[in-house]
Amino acid sequence: MWFISPMLLESEIEPFSSSEHIFELKLDDHRAVLSSNHDNYEIFTRHGNPVSNRYPELREFVPKRNIVLDGEMIVTDSTATGLPKPNFEKLMERFQTTKEEKIRFLMKEKPVTFVAFDILYLDGKSLMNLPLSERKQILDKELDNSEHLVKMQYIEEYGEALFDAVKEHGLEGICIKKKNSKYIPNSRSSNWLKVLNYSYLDVWITGYRVDKFGLIASIKGESSLKTVGIIEHGSINLKRDFYNIARSYSQKEKDNFVYIQPYVKARVKFLNWTSKGFMRIPVLIEIVK
Repeated sequence: MWFISPMLLESEIEPFSSSEHIFELKLDDHRAVLSSNHDNYEIFTRHGNPVSNRYPELREFVPKRNIVLDGEMIVTDSTATGLPKPNFEKLMERFQTTKEEKIRFLMKEKPVTFVAFDILYLDGKSLMNLPLSERKQILDKELDNSEHLVKMQYIEEYGEALFDAVKEHGLEGICIKKKNSKYIPNSRSSNWLKVLNYSYLDVWITGYRVDKFGLIASIKGESSLKTVGIIEHGSINLKRDFYNIARSYSQKEKDNFVYIQPYVKARVKFLNWTSKGFMRIPVLIEIVK
């Protein structure tokens, strides 16, 4: 089975519209490469780890031909609008499950879908030097949507309108890809961009990790401060500013964390709230005090 180290996205701050680009949803997922040859197939993570045995419901839907697809593995929830919405926590439960008995149970409770957005090989021939627009046409022709394997939908030109819809429905973001872009494995290119739908929040910093950067973020609860996440991302300058300020306050150390009085306030951005009430991937963007 062929594994192609996937082409990655660069980050873009703001969405834009362009007749030279296509626009897709950025799903809450894990990246996957599907490689099939007759009755044999394999699903790889972006790092080349085979994971087909974790997703047996895909077996009967994989094309029985020589083909390599780039895409995303998702688990969806139903929403009040009736539209499916990817659920990253449920997907991670599937991804981390390796025991056959539990996998069989989760197939019914949390079924996966492979969403294909690119085709890299067909019948042993590389398509990666073709423009994206041509690869999309081939993908549309060669792959039929089925219960657990579908093609990514996309629009042309109207990126800002798509991002407005993403914000309205609380989705992760959008991908912006040049129509004439070639597929360059194991690369990150400005021809492929992502704009994430961040939420913003002011939090109190109530402690920090000793061995590597990590700030305890808290907000006011009903009767006391409530921890809502560990901030592990931020610029070097902001990290230095925090440590300079934190030295001024009384501290106590326990279990690899130094706890401080809640006098330092920070602004963070994050993707969404987890089911346990924590921010997902919070990023430090400003020290308020």
